[in-house]
Amino acid sequence: MSDNLIWENVRSSDYYRSVLKNMKGPTRHSSVRVGMLGEGVAPNYQVRYADGRETTFRGSSHKGDTGLAASFKEANISRVYSFSDVQGLLKSTLESNSRT
Repeated sequence: MSDNLIWENVRSSDYYRSVLKNMKGPTRHSSVRVGMLGEGVAPNYQVRYADGRETTFRGSSHKGDTGLAASFKEANISRVYSFSDVQGLLKSTLESNSRT
C-alpha cells in the first residue's frame, strides 16, 4: 500500500486539472507535494516552481493560501510528484471514471 494513498485515490479529474494548472509556471519543471491528513477528497498541496518558489494551495478551492505553509509538516506530506506524475494520475482517474 502506498504512503500516498489519499492523494492517489482522489477521484475528481477536475481536482487534478486544477493542480496541473497551478503547477504551470514559465516551464513545466515544477513539482507538488500533497497533505496527507484529512479524508482525501481534495487534499491541500504545495507547488515548488523551477525557480525555487513555493506556493501552498487549498485543495477545495485551488487558491493560494500563505497560512497553510506552516501546517505542512514533513511527516504529513507526500513524496514529490512531477508534472508528468500528476498527468498520469489524471489519466488514471479519467479511465477509472469512464468504466463506472
